[in-house]
Amino acid sequence: MSDEFMSKQTKTVEELQQQFDEARHALEQIEKQARNEANEKLIGKCYRYRNSYGSGDKWWLYKIVTGIGDYWPIGTSFQKTSNGTLEIREKETMPGLPESYEEISRDEYNKQWRAFCADFLGTNHDPLEP
Repeated sequence: MSDEFMSKQTKTVEELQQQFDEARHALEQIEKQARNEANEKLIGKCYRYRNSYGSGDKWWLYKIVTGIGDYWPIGTSFQKTSNGTLEIREKETMPGLPESYEEISRDEYNKQWRAFCADFLGTNHDPLEP
């Protein structure tokens, strides 16, 4: 093959690669915008999920969406596991919302949060009540 032919082929491949890269970047931006718009609608919503260690006893894991991360919603979660361990996670990435979770009201979330806090403090008293 001639040098001229190879030069044209190389230039064509480089041009196509650049077009491909630009198109991929544009598509990623469109997808990110759509994902962020969907995730923004989740901010402030509360959810629960039936959690377990794989078998046996189950318990509720509660989540509230507080923002948007790079890809997924982020927020705070809390749970009391079947063995009595109390867990709180802040700024947690929340993949799977809302598909695999049950949406609950903010009142229900607050009720469960108060019960969790009372359990943590070792009291039957609601920590948010005087």
